[in-house]
Amino acid sequence: MVLCGGNAQAQPTITGLYPDGLHQFEASPTISFTAKSATGVTNVTVTLSASTLLGGSYLPITYTPSSGLTIAGASTDETVSAPLSQNTLYSATIVVSDTKGITTQTVGYFDTLAPVYTWEAEDWDYTNSSGTPGQFYDNPQTNKYAGLGALAGTDFLMANPNNGSELYRPQDIIVAGVSTNSLGLETQVTGDVPRLPWFGSSPYVGQDYEIGYTDSGDFANYTRHYPSSSKQPAGAFNVYARLSDGAGNNTVAATLSVSSTAGGTQLIGNAPFTFSDKETGWSSYAFYPLRDSSGALVQLQSDGSQTTLNLVVNSGSFNANYFMLMPADTNLGSSTLYTNMYPDGTTQFQASSNLTVTIVDSVGVSSNGVTVVLSGTNILGQVTNATVTAANGLTASGSETNLTVSIPVAANTSYSVLVGASDLTGNQSTATWSFDTITPVYTWQAMDFDYSSNSVNNLYIDNPQTNGYYQLVAVFGSDCYADSGGIGHGDTYRQSTSDLMYGLTGPGGPALENTTDVPLQAFTNVFPNNVNPITGEIYTEYDMGNNDST
Repeated sequence: MVLCGGNAQAQPTITGLYPDGLHQFEASPTISFTAKSATGVTNVTVTLSASTLLGGSYLPITYTPSSGLTIAGASTDETVSAPLSQNTLYSATIVVSDTKGITTQTVGYFDTLAPVYTWEAEDWDYTNSSGTPGQFYDNPQTNKYAGLGALAGTDFLMANPNNGSELYRPQDIIVAGVSTNSLGLETQVTGDVPRLPWFGSSPYVGQDYEIGYTDSGDFANYTRHYPSSSKQPAGAFNVYARLSDGAGNNTVAATLSVSSTAGGTQLIGNAPFTFSDKETGWSSYAFYPLRDSSGALVQLQSDGSQTTLNLVVNSGSFNANYFMLMPADTNLGSSTLYTNMYPDGTTQFQASSNLTVTIVDSVGVSSNGVTVVLSGTNILGQVTNATVTAANGLTASGSETNLTVSIPVAANTSYSVLVGASDLTGNQSTATWSFDTITPVYTWQAMDFDYSSNSVNNLYIDNPQTNGYYQLVAVFGSDCYADSGGIGHGDTYRQSTSDLMYGLTGPGGPALENTTDVPLQAFTNVFPNNVNPITGEIYTEYDMGNNDST
């Protein structure tokens, strides 16, 4: 007896990837890596999904050997690169195939940010051994404030003391140079992606810290020569905070103001100047821009003079890792407005042979700058995907500042759509939504089962059906049946005789409830004010829930 087994096929490998996302601020003009296969690499694709610091997203771009990739070396050991944009957040999907048809894939996340200046949230002003508050360091800043105490009410304030830890700085009030060993902002090791300066640094080697356990009323003063950089000693900058939050979204998480300056450094905009944040989880960090009361980006205009910025916590329970200055960029994000789309998905059954949307942009958008990505599933479950541009089916009308585009769509299909536009300056934006083009021959509502009247069972109504069975009683066991008679569910739409059988003041029969489904057109704007003229009740769509096998 001879046992034979197939030779194991070695997969292609992807090595030397950079940027690799192991650190923040991996500024690079290209993404590069080495693709290897003993039998030879036959294909490489790199798909980049990019977003801005303001959350705007670009259309995914797929690079191939014939479109955008630069490839050098033998087929068994290829060096591959693709272009990147600066100051952008990326996700990348790399796929490598070899002559045997074996494929290797890797997905990575990284950024190409190159901030002009950063300062640590935990590096608020300190008080020296002589009891003088407001002391500071410009550079270097890597854990430079480790172990330094501060004067409460002047350098900082902790509104709700004795929470958290003091791993980086003592929770001290310094009085006349003497520590009282109490209070203080909370400092802890951050869970954020590390930055290169925090490796091999001293003291506290390899540790990056943050402020945690923040409460409303906390404040910290940060005195510096902003941006204090030989690269760009003065100028106009946008301000960003690196925060995480596991307790909920905050429209106003904190405010920032200039509390003192030796020169002309100022924040430009309509005060107050605020950071918002979102509930991303305690170990999931994001950038949040400083905005003014109108929602516009705030500019820090610096003349390089000594300036104190005052951060005041408004809505607590966020972690603050650091703050950064970026060159002022009025093109970050987009003012593009997508409107008048149809089908728009606000109701079901929006039958149409074309999808249309109007793109409003003060800069202007040409039809060649618009891409529509459609994913459709028909009622048989068959899936189609299409990318439509002016070259293969997209038509446009109107002006560049008010452009209406249209593409054909199929009948009886559910769609998800992404529309992307690049304005005349190259700024990109997207809009996404879902809709369907289904045209049913007839529909009936699950909650509109037969009713009874004057001892006659199994009565029904053909049309109209919009809340047509409102408050009609069904005979339990004849028109309907439900285990336990639907105990515990409201009777705002219908009742059954099981109310009497079970002694209920609530419902009987199948349990009915307000539906959270996308509404049917029949249940929207049926009459003026959407009120049933017979019953006086608001038209509402229901469903049958809490079903049992009996």
